[in-house]
Amino acid sequence: MGAGQTNRIVFLGTGTSSGIPVVGCSCPACLSTDPRDNRTRISALLQTLGPGDADWRSVLLDTSIDLRQQLLREKSPLVTEVVYTHAHVDHFFGLDELRGIQFATGRAIEIYAARNVLESLKRVYGHLFDESIQKGGGILSVRLHEIQDRFAAGPLELLPIPILHGDLPILGYRWGDLAYLTDCSGIPDSSWPLLQELDVLVLGMLRKKPHPTHFNLDQALAVVDRLKPRLTYFIHMTHDLVHAEIEKELPEGVHLAFDGLRVDLHDFDPVRW
Repeated sequence: MGAGQTNRIVFLGTGTSSGIPVVGCSCPACLSTDPRDNRTRISALLQTLGPGDADWRSVLLDTSIDLRQQLLREKSPLVTEVVYTHAHVDHFFGLDELRGIQFATGRAIEIYAARNVLESLKRVYGHLFDESIQKGGGILSVRLHEIQDRFAAGPLELLPIPILHGDLPILGYRWGDLAYLTDCSGIPDSSWPLLQELDVLVLGMLRKKPHPTHFNLDQALAVVDRLKPRLTYFIHMTHDLVHAEIEKELPEGVHLAFDGLRVDLHDFDPVRW
């Protein structure tokens, strides 16, 4: 990153697969009037602003089911690069919401993902790749890029971090001194060295009770204690957690993220990793 570069993460959605409030639920989180308890499904923007840039340049992490309302809330950033963590519905089924951006930019959407995710994309969005379907109009144009090692997505250079979502291998990412690990229930031995000397850790933490495919609060705090980042933000939370109550229980430097939160990345060293 050059001198004068400004970098940040914008949390578009911080909730689990059902979103919060949950349809038909009357629990304290779902009835809460605190806007931090209104959690849409998971997506985030990694953004950079150079000294000569007029606008932030953005890379999108996952395409949430709620992506349209998230991007409208953020004043429709013209993001044309998407990086996927995995192909589960809540992270994956919002791709078509980028059509408006394609209409505005005239550019194809560049998609970066592991091979199994690209194969899922071809199945779910088969119409994008079917040569017999007339293109143009409302059909999104995409270009696929398989992730194997460190890679460039638009203005950003990212390092994939293998993690486990239950038995499913998925990817987190490191950008400078930020690591983003959603839907995580385990970190392989080979990935711990890739997570050293973090300034900001974004980590999936579902709830207090144990879960077979996600860290609960105690497990997530154990990861924080091992890595010792300066700041940690938990994401992918259920309606079991009321924001204001859980915040009081967390140690210094550890927080629940919330939709619309922006975190500036002050300590940004792309060389160290």
